[in-house]
Amino acid sequence: MVRSLILLLCITVTIWCLQRRVAAQSTRTCTSREFICTDGQCVSSEKRCDGKTDCSDRSDENCCDQNDNNSGKEFALGFLDNYQGAGKLFLFMTSTKSLNYTMSAPRQGFVKTGFLQANTLVSVEVPGSLKMHTGVSDRGILITASEPIAVYGLNQERYSTDAFLALPVYIQGREYIVSSFTELSSYGYKSLL
Repeated sequence: MVRSLILLLCITVTIWCLQRRVAAQSTRTCTSREFICTDGQCVSSEKRCDGKTDCSDRSDENCCDQNDNNSGKEFALGFLDNYQGAGKLFLFMTSTKSLNYTMSAPRQGFVKTGFLQANTLVSVEVPGSLKMHTGVSDRGILITASEPIAVYGLNQERYSTDAFLALPVYIQGREYIVSSFTELSSYGYKSLL
C-alpha cells in the first residue's frame, strides 16, 4: 500500500512537471538559449538545474533529471496533533551518500545534528511538544543536509498512527493535489495543507 502511494505521488509530480513545462513553452518569449520559468521569466539555460534558484518561482530547480524524486537538501515540515496527543514522533532519513544533517525547530529550542552513513536509515525521535495544533504555529521543523536525503515522518499513537513522505523545499510550490480523507472538523481533525 505504501509503495502504491509513493508511486502515485511520483507519477503525480512527474505529470505536474510536464504540464508546467508545456504551459510555459506555449507562451514562449525567451531565446533558444534561455530557460522559460513557470512565471514567464527567462534565465540562461546554463543556470537550469545548477543547484541555485534563478527563477523567482524556483522553477529552474524543479523537475531536474537528478531531482525528479523526493530527495533534497532542505525540508520544511510539521507534525499534526494526533488522536489523543500522547504518541511519539519520528523522522527517518536515508541517502545514497554519507552526509551531515541538522534538524531544528528554532522557535522551540530544538536542534539535533548528526551524521548519516551512505545507504543506511537513521531514526530520530522528535519531541512531542512539536506537534502542531489548530491555527498558525511556530512548531515547524527545518532539516538541512550536506547531500540529498529522503525524509519520512511517523506520528505513532495507539489506534491512530500516521506517516508521511516529506517533500524537499525546492519542489514545494503553490498548487497541490492531496489524497486525503474528508476533514472531520467535528472531531477536531484538520489537514496540514
